[in-house]
Amino acid sequence: MSEDIKRRMDIAVELIRKGGTLLKEPCIKCGGVQVRYKGRTLCVNCGSIESPIELEVPSFNEVIANLKDLITIKIQEVSNQLKVETNVEKQTQLTSLLLQYLQIMERILKREESS
Repeated sequence: MSEDIKRRMDIAVELIRKGGTLLKEPCIKCGGVQVRYKGRTLCVNCGSIESPIELEVPSFNEVIANLKDLITIKIQEVSNQLKVETNVEKQTQLTSLLLQYLQIMERILKREESS
């Protein structure tokens, strides 16, 4: 066993002692054993270290804008369903849903006005 692999094995053992996790998935580069610790993954065999994937978190305003678009689409969909619906119970359900969407839209618009 090479000195480099022995050193990586010692590091992996120490990481596991500190709470790291031995992964069942092999390294995609070499098929070696991997250890995950604090979001980073170390391959004991080839020494590859992968950092955690950083997700881009949208701003609150972006989320609200996307929600506004979605609610607009849903209002249109429910309106189209309501046009052709003949069952009174389903009409009641659709109007209730439509009212909820409109209330959400009203809140969004009030928020935009106050900003």
